[in-house]
Amino acid sequence: MGFFKNLINKVFKKENKQDIQTLKEELKEQKQKEILTSEKFKKYENGLKNSSDFGKKLLEIQNKYNQIDEDFFEELEELLIMSDINLKLVDVIIEKIKQEVKINNIDDPKLIGELIADQLFVIYTGNTITNTNLNFSDGRLNIFIFVGVNGSGKTTSIAKIANKYIKEGKKF
Repeated sequence: MGFFKNLINKVFKKENKQDIQTLKEELKEQKQKEILTSEKFKKYENGLKNSSDFGKKLLEIQNKYNQIDEDFFEELEELLIMSDINLKLVDVIIEKIKQEVKINNIDDPKLIGELIADQLFVIYTGNTITNTNLNFSDGRLNIFIFVGVNGSGKTTSIAKIANKYIKEGKKF
């Protein structure tokens, strides 16, 4: 009788394991569907779409104009407002860009994208001076984290910093 009980237990346990595995897979699929239909996900997806659209529209404006004039700034202002940037902030950004254009005698619209990014960074940091010095100390483990999008120069920067410290006789 022991042989048959063992056989029956193995058969039923195997089915139970398969049932549990099937239920886990169904639960996982249901959670993914809930995530895809959730409001947070839709908001995130729309945000990514808007930021992608902003880049495309900025490029269109830059290619549309051969020189920087009031029409260019009006269209740029409209783009910033349509990108859900606060109206007062848009005015500040436009004024700062106009100042930079005058001071540096910039006439190429393709350079405006970098100025916008610079102004947004300055506003984000609250006009404070951002400390970019590396805190390297002898006699301890030093870890530096480099973050950036693809093609932003992380590897090149690491190589340059490594070369600098090696020339200073530090172990890298």
